[in-house]
Amino acid sequence: MYRTFLVPLDGSQEAERPLSTVAALARVCFEGGRVVLVRSSATEEDDARQDGPVQVRAMEDAEAYLRSVAGRDRKSTRLNS
Repeated sequence: MYRTFLVPLDGSQEAERPLSTVAALARVCFEGGRVVLVRSSATEEDDARQDGPVQVRAMEDAEAYLRSVAGRDRKSTRLNS
């Protein structure tokens, strides 16, 4: 059975809606299950310039968002990502 739940997020409340259910499944149904949150940091920049400041900022924003969601949901649902 699966023990890792991959949850893609786009910053919308709709994308975050299943987090409590997924966390409960990981906790109750699968002992030792974990939830992994992901968010794309793609920008409209040319692929040749992936390491440019716009891409770095997009990655930082994505990481901050994921930390925020994980921290918020850990308190309310014991999310362990």
